[in-house]
Amino acid sequence: SVLRCHSFPFPGSCGNGAHFNFSLWAEGEEADSTTKEFSKEGEGSDVVEEQTRGKCNVLKDASQTAGMSSVAQHFLAGILAHAPALEAICSPTSSCYLRHGRFAPAVANWGLEDRLAAIRVKSSPSQPASNCYIEFRLPSAAANPYLVAAALVAAGLDGLEKKLVLPPPQQTKDTGAKALPGSLKESLAALAADEVLSEKLGQEFLRWFSSLKQKEEEMIEGFLSKSVSGRDRTEADYCAAWRSSFMEEL
Repeated sequence: SVLRCHSFPFPGSCGNGAHFNFSLWAEGEEADSTTKEFSKEGEGSDVVEEQTRGKCNVLKDASQTAGMSSVAQHFLAGILAHAPALEAICSPTSSCYLRHGRFAPAVANWGLEDRLAAIRVKSSPSQPASNCYIEFRLPSAAANPYLVAAALVAAGLDGLEKKLVLPPPQQTKDTGAKALPGSLKESLAALAADEVLSEKLGQEFLRWFSSLKQKEEEMIEGFLSKSVSGRDRTEADYCAAWRSSFMEEL
């Protein structure tokens, strides 16, 4: 059987996201005093606490503003720097881009507990380390989580290696945030032009991925050219084209 997830199945809706939540851990001392106190109270028997016992969350530094370590800041800066290219992986169908501005980000920014930003950071100096994590909000329901993980790690490591500076939180396009591509064609071009992701993901993968997406776009365009004429294309047209091309034939 084949499972296909539609990022924007219904016109006028917010669409479907598949946010990627993660934290970074290393061998070493248990994270910090807040984690130890949390565990002593008997409230730390969740999955994260069990899996990370004896490790430290390198995203957290209680001495820093908002409890974010320098590792966290450089890693996030890398993701934001490569966000236009990452969008090709995170929004791999044309209908994904109908989500922009509807609880889906249109610019590469971040914010603490910001559910509209491209990256939502869950962090506080007073909270246990297991509660410190990052919600990467670009991926749509159509994204392959394995490809998202690979591309995200490549972008984050570039930020760490170059010690990129994290921009201020909640930036807008007018205050310096990078605009995300508005179409699959634009995001594929951004991915091809991104030297870091091209090297880390590999040219063979990029050729395969881009060729596949271009063929899918041709299928969508073929449906629209036959079904829509004499008027502007609507959200309903794109939803119908996607269903016809990828759902109803299965």
